[in-house]
Amino acid sequence: MFRRRTTNPPATDDPRAWPALTEPAEYEGAIELEGATAQVWSRAEDRVALLHHEVSTAEWRQWRADLAGIEVLIYATGRIWTGEPELRWWHTDRFPDHQAPLVKWAEITSILGAAPPWFPQLLRTFATINRWTPGQGPVTALATDVDVAPILLAAATCEPGTAAHLALTHFAAEALWEDSQAALRDIAAFEDTDTSLDLPWGAVPLTVPKPDAIDETTIRAGWMDLLDRSDDAAAGALRTMRFWTSGDRTLPFAAFTRIDPRQNEWSRAWADRLEASTWTAAHVLFEEFKPVRFLTDPATGAACAQDAKGIIHTLVPAAIPSAAALESIALASGDASVWISDTDGRVWLAPELAADGIAWGYEGGGPWTLACLLDRLLDDLAARAAIGGEPRPGLLALCQHSWPDGTVLTRADLEAARNGRFVLPELPADNE
Repeated sequence: MFRRRTTNPPATDDPRAWPALTEPAEYEGAIELEGATAQVWSRAEDRVALLHHEVSTAEWRQWRADLAGIEVLIYATGRIWTGEPELRWWHTDRFPDHQAPLVKWAEITSILGAAPPWFPQLLRTFATINRWTPGQGPVTALATDVDVAPILLAAATCEPGTAAHLALTHFAAEALWEDSQAALRDIAAFEDTDTSLDLPWGAVPLTVPKPDAIDETTIRAGWMDLLDRSDDAAAGALRTMRFWTSGDRTLPFAAFTRIDPRQNEWSRAWADRLEASTWTAAHVLFEEFKPVRFLTDPATGAACAQDAKGIIHTLVPAAIPSAAALESIALASGDASVWISDTDGRVWLAPELAADGIAWGYEGGGPWTLACLLDRLLDDLAARAAIGGEPRPGLLALCQHSWPDGTVLTRADLEAARNGRFVLPELPADNE
């Protein structure tokens, strides 16, 4: 039973100055808080709580209310500070940031009469911490950053051996393996910092085998099946996937953008071909925008959703599904800043990946990525967007140039730039 008092801890009684205990303080157990766990020890008339913050966000003011009557609160940040675990004395009504008094590892060991357990970041949950007891050694627990249950639930609805079943089960296995490795790296980071510390681990990650690789074509085909479904199991899997990864490797559509059909002629041409759609699992990716109309792009299969202001939120294809050749590009303002026209007269959003966006008109990563993309699209309009690469100097200069909104560059312009023969126009004096 926890002994709760009704008074707040005194702000002047610095625990770092307390006499050292010759015997370990009595461990009372763990208290579950919103987004954190407090371990509580008793020493004579004083009680000490060590707070372990989980990965999830939480309302820290409620922690103080829930722990009212415990004399000393010490916050374990989970980070390394000056070569040892960072502990902060929470002695005011403010959250203990980097300016709060530091409690050294030797001091917390003196306060409690023994070194407290330390938990890797992904194992700082109440369920794990509550299993720990003094003298038993670390508990073994599954390290999880994202709940893969929705992924496995959706996998159970797929025929075994299909692309969807393979993609989902591989995603779950890979996520659990990555999380176990993250916990091991957390342990190694602390142990490599100072091997002289008496740092008893409260938990260690359950060993998870590394899954065998499967080809990206199967992965994308499997997730495409999920996008086209119209059930809550598929929707739940997509929500989880997007929370855990950018989707660059898993989806044929990885990046998002928003388009105002009234902005320019290319956005109007693109919006005119969209078709009304019933709700599909893919539309959960837009639920934060409170869509009033569900749409789809029949040319790419990309799901779209229109909000109450008329803005269309869409998935951006990682490749253009066209056998035609690139005819021209248009550089526009707004979120959709690069439009591509092909020799069949169709307009496309420039392919893009979430981890490496495209842009123009400045010196930075966006124009660099665009220059690499245009180099590939000149050879094959259906080429998939890629991360990295070395752009042709002429194409990079063209993409970095501050063009007027609505500038159209022809294939001949792009080929000349690729070959170093394109002459950039002079900038107006106020743009230099």
